[in-house]
Amino acid sequence: MKKAFKNWAFLLLVILIAASIWKASTLETQPTTSPSASESITPSPSESLNISGCYVNLNETNKYVLNILSVEGTEFSAFVGYYNDGFDSSSGTYVGTYKNSILDGIYSFEAEGSDNQRELVFKYVSGDFIAGFGDYEMVDGVERLISLESVKWFPKYTYSRAESCDPPK
Repeated sequence: MKKAFKNWAFLLLVILIAASIWKASTLETQPTTSPSASESITPSPSESLNISGCYVNLNETNKYVLNILSVEGTEFSAFVGYYNDGFDSSSGTYVGTYKNSILDGIYSFEAEGSDNQRELVFKYVSGDFIAGFGDYEMVDGVERLISLESVKWFPKYTYSRAESCDPPK
């Protein structure tokens, strides 16, 4: 029974993410200063930037946070929170590497009573982070991106510096 519940919770999470991506791709795009997936971005040297701090994406009535707690060399640790209005929220630790302007790490979180791990990627562009999305496969209990080269970057999911990474009230 617990495994069936976990499978349903996982399926719900995948459906919600797919719906968000579909909705983002079907909306009329507004002019933006953020680069598109096809534009070339000159990577910033990770050792010369202080990327630590709070970054927030306010998307309709949802608040998504990326709070980078520490960066040592190419290793980072952070907190990620997905505070959704109307469906399940999640939050947890996010640790990995920061190379060539890309945060690539594992997000560990609890959703509907089960522990989960998922690879997340964010691209640093002009002081902000843009979330990347792609196809996943399960590898040793972790949802891993099949290919980093096929990740799509959506400006709608741009996380900008903010004073507070607190959950919405």
